[in-house]
Amino acid sequence: MLQSVLLCAVLSAVLVLLGGLLFAWLLLPLRPGALYSVLPAKGAGEGLEQQCRAYLFLKHLGVFRQELLLVDLGLEESGRDLAGRLAELDPAIQLCTPEQLLEIISN
Repeated sequence: MLQSVLLCAVLSAVLVLLGGLLFAWLLLPLRPGALYSVLPAKGAGEGLEQQCRAYLFLKHLGVFRQELLLVDLGLEESGRDLAGRLAELDPAIQLCTPEQLLEIISN
């Protein structure tokens, strides 16, 4: 009796795990670069570094697979320098203009 209960519990856990893995697999983008996160960047880039570092943390944990696009919506020179340095941290981070954003997403 105890063996049957344990066997049912183990099989249930395995089924839940397989269901979760299948669901996660279905949520992955079909091709690399098919999914983007867009982060608007303005002024001196207030909060930009913290948001990029949080993105990188989650990416290295395996939570994110998409690219991060920093869209220049009126960055000052210091903000543009900061965004450029952040884009150098990881190849998945790109700095672009709104016009380039449309081009990147459509490709």
